[in-house]
Parts: sequence; C-alpha cells; structure tokens
Amino acid sequence: MPIELDNVTFRYGPQTPLVIDGMSFTVPHGQMLALMGPSGSGKSTLLQLIGGILRPTSGQINNSIPSHETTWVFQTPTLLNAQTVRHNIDIALYATGWSPKQQHARVETVIESVGLHGLGETGVSTLSGGQQQRVQIARALAAQPQLVLADEPTGQLDHTTTALVMDALIAARDAGTGIIIVTHDRYVAERCERIITLEDGHILSDEHRAEGSPT
Repeated sequence: MPIELDNVTFRYGPQTPLVIDGMSFTVPHGQMLALMGPSGSGKSTLLQLIGGILRPTSGQINNSIPSHETTWVFQTPTLLNAQTVRHNIDIALYATGWSPKQQHARVETVIESVGLHGLGETGVSTLSGGQQQRVQIARALAAQPQLVLADEPTGQLDHTTTALVMDALIAARDAGTGIIIVTHDRYVAERCERIITLEDGHILSDEHRAEGSPT
C-alpha cells in the first residue's frame, strides 16, 4: 500500500508557526524518495510525521506499513557501544524466524555491502563516526524491511563510501524495500528515483527521475 499525505500541517506548539503547511503527496510502495531543501524547510519533521514519531496538527497520513517493518537511520548513530558490529546487526534479525545459519549469512552480506568487511567482531566504540553510521545503515537493511526512513544517512561519509552505501540502498529498493532519505547531498538525491524539494514547509518541486541513475 502507498503512503498518502492529505493536506498535512504540523506545528510544535499552539503559538508557533507551521513547520509543514498543507502538504499532500503519495509515495508508492517500494519507491526510493529523497527529501531536499535548506535547513528549517521541514525535511526531518516530515520524515518523523511519515514514520509516526510525530502526529499531524491537521490533515491525514495513511501509512499501513507496521512499525516492525519500518527501520530508521538517524543523523547520530544509535548503537550498542559495548557490543561488536556483528551483535549490533544481529539484534535486527532476532524476530525474523530465520535460522542461525541464515542470520549469519545475512549479517555478512550487509556488512560487506556497506564496506565494513572484516570488522564484524570489532567493538563499535573503536570505530570512526562514519564507520558507526555504516553499521547503523547495515542494521536498518538487515531484516529486509518494507520501509527505511533515513535522516542524513551519508552526512559523515566521503564520496566513495557514500556511493557504496547508495548502491546498498538501491539494491534494497530493488528487493522491495521503500526508502525515504532526508539529504542535503545532491549526489545522494540524484541516485533516488524521485526528489521532493521543500521550502518553508511547502513542496517547491517534485521531480521523478530514472530509477537509481548515478550522476
């Protein structure tokens, strides 16, 4: 089922200005969408509304994807710092019903996909910020969820690693996962099949592109 926004508004308090002002659009199932715009345009707020962290002030959001089928990638990694890379990813697979052999193989696959080969037994507290972010992305993709919501997932990464991570996200999209990315990086946005640009809580443009086309 698609995600549908119908005339959605949001403000943080009764006397505060609207952060999202009358927004309507539909995200088809499995689409890879980038949300762009300057700081303060409402990108992260919109992502949290779609994911159910925030509730609209008015209007409706219809998102039938269950919470356990939605994973998040935040700007600051949320990891178990006393644990290894492998353990941090393993926890995303506990409820899948997969066998230990299947879980092990899947963890290896996603570790490889984000360029962390050989670091499975490394404690995440010893990793750089960019490496930790890649662990968070690998964990988000591990269980092959229906939807990934990512807030500046490549902000700490160099261009080569960003390209690698985008390849992994596109592969997840090709396998059926919908992905919505908040980003300031034009390269990241142009690897998506659709770019919605926001300004002052409104949609400035809605651009459909060739799917996953690199620049």
